[in-house]
Amino acid sequence: MKHPVKNTREYKRFKAIMKFAPEMLEQDGFHAPFMFLLCKGKQGVIPLDLETDKDQMVAIMRGIAGDSKADACLVITEVWVAEFGQDGAMEEFRESGLAVRDYEKKTEALSMTWEIKMDDEVVRGLEMIPFHREDDNIVLGKKQKQIGEFEGRFVGILS
Repeated sequence: MKHPVKNTREYKRFKAIMKFAPEMLEQDGFHAPFMFLLCKGKQGVIPLDLETDKDQMVAIMRGIAGDSKADACLVITEVWVAEFGQDGAMEEFRESGLAVRDYEKKTEALSMTWEIKMDDEVVRGLEMIPFHREDDNIVLGKKQKQIGEFEGRFVGILS
């Protein structure tokens, strides 16, 4: 059954952007990180400087979304995703203090995290496309989609 959020104007707008994002990655070899906000009758695109402290950047993003009374946000960025094959591997990694980019088993991915306010709740979704680089080309993997609760640095921007 189709989730009701998919009928919203906000989701349809984000879907069009998310369709275009992998094309930019393939063409340019990278995707500049940004946050796209939708507010009552307004919209805005905010480039993100992820070279700064990431927790500080997320706090700034939450502040901007709150101050603008955003109804929806979409964050698109490249991320490293750690691959954990055995039970306890994630906890072991967290205790190691390593950054995911320094972890041996990792995949690069285009992350598109969105949040849309619906009535009294915030509906969250994620589309992630793993990719790798061959010579000067980007090779995209299979897109993964999820609506609901999940963890991540860019989750809870509208909360």
